[in-house]
Amino acid sequence: MNKSNIKVAAIGVDLGGTNLRLGIVDQEGSILKSIKRPTMAKEGKDRVINQIIDLLRDAIEISKQLSKEVKGICIGAPGFLDIKRGIIRESP
Repeated sequence: MNKSNIKVAAIGVDLGGTNLRLGIVDQEGSILKSIKRPTMAKEGKDRVINQIIDLLRDAIEISKQLSKEVKGICIGAPGFLDIKRGIIRESP
């Protein structure tokens, strides 16, 4: 297959206090699919992390079904970041 014919997608995740929102977009920026799930924050950080992982797994599978190769994933999170340590220091 010619590399110029490969259809690509990117995944964006919005980490909110009550919901996770995810969008799969094509290289033109068109939204191919959006998903919303509860964050489950009251069950602790491990539950939130597992929710994100499950959501991303589902999104990657959906991208495959759409014949799209995922080229990037971005997660937006509120709060102060410690980039060197790779953690959210404080989140509202």
